[in-house]
Amino acid sequence: MLERHLGIEIARPRVTAVLARPSTAPVRMLCAPHGGGTSTALQQYAATHADARLVSLSPNATRAQVVTALEDHSATSLTIVDHADAASPAGRDALFEHIEAHVPGGKRYLLGGSSRSRMHALALVARGIAVMVDASVLPFSAEEIGELARGHGVVADAFDVAQLSYDTDGWPVAVAWIIRDAADHGRTLSGALEGWRKRNGHLILEFVSAAHGDPPSARIFAAAIGSLADPASQRALERLDAAGYPLVRMRAGLRPYRLLMRRPAEDTAEEAPAFTSRLTLTMLGRFACTIGERRVVFGRRRDQNVLAYVALAPDATVTREELLATFWPDAPRPVASQGLRTTLCRLRRALTDAAGGVDVARYLRVDASVTLDLAWVTIDARWFCTFVERGDAEAANGHRRAALEHYRHAERLYTGALLASEALEPVLAPYAAAYRALFARVQMQVMEGGASSAHDTTSSSRSPIMTSI
Repeated sequence: MLERHLGIEIARPRVTAVLARPSTAPVRMLCAPHGGGTSTALQQYAATHADARLVSLSPNATRAQVVTALEDHSATSLTIVDHADAASPAGRDALFEHIEAHVPGGKRYLLGGSSRSRMHALALVARGIAVMVDASVLPFSAEEIGELARGHGVVADAFDVAQLSYDTDGWPVAVAWIIRDAADHGRTLSGALEGWRKRNGHLILEFVSAAHGDPPSARIFAAAIGSLADPASQRALERLDAAGYPLVRMRAGLRPYRLLMRRPAEDTAEEAPAFTSRLTLTMLGRFACTIGERRVVFGRRRDQNVLAYVALAPDATVTREELLATFWPDAPRPVASQGLRTTLCRLRRALTDAAGGVDVARYLRVDASVTLDLAWVTIDARWFCTFVERGDAEAANGHRRAALEHYRHAERLYTGALLASEALEPVLAPYAAAYRALFARVQMQVMEGGASSAHDTTSSSRSPIMTSI
């Protein structure tokens, strides 16, 4: 399938493969948040299938309008209904009554929309009439982001592309908007997100609110962004997820797309200094820590090693208790606690000196846990693991060419052993050994053309450093 963005066609074979997958259920349902690419996918699918006819329901379409639209295509074997959740309640009733009347005769339907609840998705799936199409293929992959950037003439390397993929969760409307903005302002993809946010960041939440046309739920969504750990917020997000809001389901619960989780004030020129670059940690080979072009100078080796330990931890967050047990295992509790407080104070001061006045909480949060905000922090070791994971996934699915590309990106990132230039504390030595072993496997994959077996990639992906990011 080719997706067109202002004249630039992007091949999307994953979407094509999922939509072409046969199903025993007469109704298939594709649900994704607004701007997620559902309409484009349905339009492209309809254009390439002679037995399909596309119906796009208008907002608040009446019962009579829906009945007329469906009767015009009653002779086709497959009816694709876009914006199936957009019609009025009576219009949606007419749609599902039509489906009930025609599926016994062999008629098939593909329904697209954003709201599972408005499309009665759970009821239809429970009755065996419908199945949900896997919408996880709709977000742009790193390869598709790179292709779109090249089409717009925006210079981007694999690292920039992977970072934008992470920051946006691959949300098509946001990816395309950011790349167009970079092209309009003659920027490379590096730093394009920050520039876009200054000019347009306040509009993305407005886009979400306007797409749903429900101010009360939009206010609930905005409030929940600031209190994700609150069980009441999670219950509210469950309802909003069914309504089609842009959310991702994690082990710890639902979270909005990362793009929506920044406070607008962080990105306004009036409230933040001009120097607002990312914090970059280079841990493979010679260690370096910079904010923009400014080097972070650490007062003690222990400060640097604590930062490195946090950077390698799952989700880049470590509790104070774990840090005490790891770096001060034999010290009396009062001595260890004071040592940790002093280390964190020096660490924050070093970041502050390099940040040019930017609040270092943007990069490093210190409370009951010590956390690096990966929306603002780039860590080469984590991206090395990310590229290996993606290569393993592609190899397991038989996509050897794509797997090889990911392995090569990982190989280029590994410029030397983890923290090779440093005197490692014992707690970091196992990480260095694990990365060396993983790099050896990457080299083997590259030499063999990325043709490893699915069994090998599955077992290797369980390495501690692979599960820590």
